[in-house]
Amino acid sequence: MSAMSKFHAVIVLTSMLVFGAAALAATHDYIIVDLGVVAPGDQWVQGNAASPRGMATGRSVGGGNQAFLWSYAGGLVGLPNLAGRPYSVGNGVNDAGVVVGNGTTTSWGAGPLPLIWQGGTVAQLPLPAGETLGRAEAINNAGLVAGSVDGGSMQVAAIFTTGGATIVTATTPEGCYSNTLYGINDAGLAVGTGIDPGNLARNVGFLYDTGTGVANEVGALDGCNGALCFGVSEAGHVVGSSMLNQGAGSPFVWTAADGIQPVPLPAGTSQGGARDANSDGWVVGTASSAYAIPYLYDGETTHRLADLLPDGTGWDLEFNTSSSAEGISDEGIIVGTGEHDGNVRGYAMIPNHGVPVLLQDFAAVGRDDGIEVSWELWLDGADLDVTLQRATDAAGPWAAVSAAPVAGDRGALVLDADTQIDLTYHYRLVLDEGGEAAVLGTVSARRTQIGVADVVLGGASPNPTRGATALAYRLPAPQEVRLTVHDVRGRLVRTLVDGAVSGGDHLAQWDGHGDGGAPAPVGVYFFKLQTSQAARTQKVVLTR
Repeated sequence: MSAMSKFHAVIVLTSMLVFGAAALAATHDYIIVDLGVVAPGDQWVQGNAASPRGMATGRSVGGGNQAFLWSYAGGLVGLPNLAGRPYSVGNGVNDAGVVVGNGTTTSWGAGPLPLIWQGGTVAQLPLPAGETLGRAEAINNAGLVAGSVDGGSMQVAAIFTTGGATIVTATTPEGCYSNTLYGINDAGLAVGTGIDPGNLARNVGFLYDTGTGVANEVGALDGCNGALCFGVSEAGHVVGSSMLNQGAGSPFVWTAADGIQPVPLPAGTSQGGARDANSDGWVVGTASSAYAIPYLYDGETTHRLADLLPDGTGWDLEFNTSSSAEGISDEGIIVGTGEHDGNVRGYAMIPNHGVPVLLQDFAAVGRDDGIEVSWELWLDGADLDVTLQRATDAAGPWAAVSAAPVAGDRGALVLDADTQIDLTYHYRLVLDEGGEAAVLGTVSARRTQIGVADVVLGGASPNPTRGATALAYRLPAPQEVRLTVHDVRGRLVRTLVDGAVSGGDHLAQWDGHGDGGAPAPVGVYFFKLQTSQAARTQKVVLTR
């Protein structure tokens, strides 16, 4: 196993591995990773954004600029430049690994065009009729892109798709309009900056609902008269900086329930801004004194990122003017820029106890020629040392399946042909590192039971939800079922079904409360359906 493989496995083993197990308490113990460079001669790298599931993008700078895609399992992949635009930057990325950003004719950003990278290829996003310039800043999982067109005093906010673009003409009740949008979530809430025609010295923190076309302001902190919005979480936390006219700013977080609230500055700083938030309401940004100080606000305390790193990493996140914190995933992965051994590099800070390996799917299906076992992990990839084991008794003994896994439509699959007819086989996925093992899940099947594992768990609806949501599931035959709700760290929140269920279609409902009856906090939650033949997972976002 490579050093990087060992690194990933160690992180996973210290995480919450399986739904329903006792969760580790939230900590601020991080490992920091150099995102790398696109070309060996590149001089510096910026980390600019993180998707909800922890993919990252930015730019690597050498003779030109190249955007990149980084993932926890796959590392850094350079993205091609558009013909005629030798300088590119990745500004946003979604969970499918689709990156958006700008292609320019110079390193300082002249002649910007909005770009999208899908499957390793680059294309220009279409511009509205009559426009020749544009910028793409963020993309959600539905493919909506937030950004702007034109420039200078003519710059206005826009929403792009691969099929077209629309200028945002909506104004707030006060008559303000947006000149650029910097963030957008899966609910279609886009955030950015705006202009107040009645007071051009005042900044406007702009909210735009792409579904309804309604625009509003976030307001301002005490002693301020405006704001700039830079990021929005899946649960609707909006972050940015609030200031008096064009003066120094202070970071804030806004929600529909609580309005605009200050984010405390880290010790030793006097001003700053917030750049991103996750669905737990954790905020990252950069403050300043004599140096740039990236920070994390966990809803209670603001931490300088430099204070969260172990000794001896070679990273400087406090004594330079290059450092920043730009993105945070729902699992707590922080993306930004710092200095590593004297070089400006993009980083990912990964919580030692905060990255769950969620078993998205695990199924065993009997066939004429054997038993097909398939699985998908939340953090899938060759860097996770996962072994499929088999036993004829649920208590063991267990032995590794000899057939090698191959890539399937989702995750990996194995056809275990070395099986007997009319004998039940039990399978389990085991994550092993240095003699320590963690069982991720178990399923069972018989070679003659063709199709028994066709267990289906539908997506939650509505999603996002302000409270109640429902999801359908299908069982091919009567069986024991456990359907539970878990938070993003794997902790059990609610048990919806636990017992025998008849075959056929069923509907389960969650009212947004925990087992104790109290409303669950806003954030990302997971439905886990477990039967003896299959495990299925679906995500839901709870807002208020």
